Amino acid sequence: LTSVSKAGHAPLVLAQEFFDALPVLQFQHSSKDAEAHPSEPVRHWREILVSVVPEAKAERTDQSSPSVSVTDAATETAHVSKQDEDAVGSLQMTQAPARTLSNIYLEDAVFKPAAERAAESSISSQAGRTGDEAVLEICPEAVMTMMRVAECIRSSPFGGAAVVIDYSSDAAPARLSARAIRNHKFEPLLASPGLADVTADVDFDALLRAVEFVNAQALNRREDPAPPPESGEVSTLSEPVVCNEVIPFSVVPQAFFLAELGIRERFKQLAELCETEEGITRLQFDYTRLMSPDEMGTLYKVFGVASALTPIMAGFSASENKRFQYKSPDLPYHRGDSAESGDSGRRR
Repeated sequence: LTSVSKAGHAPLVLAQEFFDALPVLQFQHSSKDAEAHPSEPVRHWREILVSVVPEAKAERTDQSSPSVSVTDAATETAHVSKQDEDAVGSLQMTQAPARTLSNIYLEDAVFKPAAERAAESSISSQAGRTGDEAVLEICPEAVMTMMRVAECIRSSPFGGAAVVIDYSSDAAPARLSARAIRNHKFEPLLASPGLADVTADVDFDALLRAVEFVNAQALNRREDPAPPPESGEVSTLSEPVVCNEVIPFSVVPQAFFLAELGIRERFKQLAELCETEEGITRLQFDYTRLMSPDEMGTLYKVFGVASALTPIMAGFSASENKRFQYKSPDLPYHRGDSAESGDSGRRR
């Protein structure tokens, strides 16, 4: 990003399924701390860590779901497969007995509101009964990366934009979503450390707050510019700092984003080129997978940001009250047509 901003071009950043691969921190609400510090809800969180347990006590927990429940998050254990060369002992998820260095992130303006809401909700739901304690999952590296992207766009005198496409959940960050995928199948999170892909839902609200933080910093610098260099000292700035605002666009479902970009029209164009029914069937399958709310259509979200110097981006005109209605594509191909119709049955 540093080299791009100095290359004399408008930075255009596309992050597709990038942020979900960044490391996350998981926390569980501590009812004991809630009793000791009732007026400080952020202090109630304890980090969930990975620890080693004796081989005799480790039992593999089969999980078909990509998510981990509140109870499983604190007690999940898994045998590391003996066929894995790097397998040593057994691992489990354990709640830290006290605050860790990671707790400092929950004091940050980006994560503190979510931490307070989840803690207060947990306290309210547990009043007078025993139940699962609340959890929290954050990704500081995603926030810092988004800040670097936003600053790269903001400081460019040529404009710029970024589009983030990734899967997310409305429950984020108050849900433990980290999961392991190996050979295209979900498996227990700790079953094959270092050998499985580990991903987690993206918290788009945190990315939005990262952009807002960059704008606030730029505004503060503009209102309170740095003092000029002292006599004899050479300034390291080769050109004046550009104070453009970075404009965030509403997070929209992938289906809405692709519909606005013309996926239906593109489908029709490609369908006209298909010469077989098998080709049309495959095209329909791909379209449904990208657009259906039961597939990637709503599971995947799209977030865009652009410099104030950049024209409005297509694909983000959805308002909060506008719901996308999935429709099957209109086919120019008619299965009732005969293959002897003279045009391979593609059109009437």
